[in-house]
Amino acid sequence: MTQEAAGRALPRLLPVTQSFPRPRLDDPRAATQRMVSDRLAELNARSGARVAIGVGSRGIRDIVPVVQATVTACRDAGLAPCIVPAMGSHGGGTAEGQRSVLEHLGITEEAVGAPIVSSQDVTTIGVTESGIPVSFDRTALDADFIVPINRVKPHTDFAGTHESGLCKMLAIGFANHAGCSRIHQEGF
Repeated sequence: MTQEAAGRALPRLLPVTQSFPRPRLDDPRAATQRMVSDRLAELNARSGARVAIGVGSRGIRDIVPVVQATVTACRDAGLAPCIVPAMGSHGGGTAEGQRSVLEHLGITEEAVGAPIVSSQDVTTIGVTESGIPVSFDRTALDADFIVPINRVKPHTDFAGTHESGLCKMLAIGFANHAGCSRIHQEGF
């Protein structure tokens, strides 16, 4: 049966649905611990090496078990992990605000078994070709290893080659408020 609009017959319309596969891990904590343990074994890190586990403010499902598993894998390997907020200017761009963001996500020292070192101290580690200073969190820079925990998703405000994920977390999240603000002045 067709309907008419402005004297013209409209084609028959049919509902269409589209379904994308959404693979899920049965046990994100166990899968994370296994993967992190495997990578740490490849590094052959010395006992007591410091690991800065960067945690951002992106909504990651099962973030607490993922962070717990990462901490456990580091401790099992004889390493000394700490949690470092890697969220640029989120949390008001303050150490206290970023600690509060982590707490809101359920990430506390008690919950994950590692100290949270929240600071806005940065070091300039270089300059881009266009003259922009590159800043990096002092605690993370002083660590022997950095493990960013992140998610990759489209950015909410712009489209580009590097929108969100590892590059953004390392370049902007770990730059803390000062570095993040400078990068955002350039339109990133």
